[in-house]
Amino acid sequence: MPHYERILITGAAGRLGSQLRKGLVPLASKIRLAGRGPFSDLAPHEEEAVFDLADMEATIAATKDCDAIVHFGGAPLECE
Repeated sequence: MPHYERILITGAAGRLGSQLRKGLVPLASKIRLAGRGPFSDLAPHEEEAVFDLADMEATIAATKDCDAIVHFGGAPLECE
């Protein structure tokens, strides 16, 4: 039985986030993947939240009903 109902991963499309989503499967009933673009490969236990972390209202809304948050979101290196 999972420890959590829902875990949010920000930066889920990045290198760390994409690896972690596989590892969290036994810990949560649902994994909410957060990123700036849609995810094309959602598994049945995954849901997406498409938004920009700079948008505070959208960020707060994405955390609704989440029991834990793993924060890997950030500006890509191309922005430097």
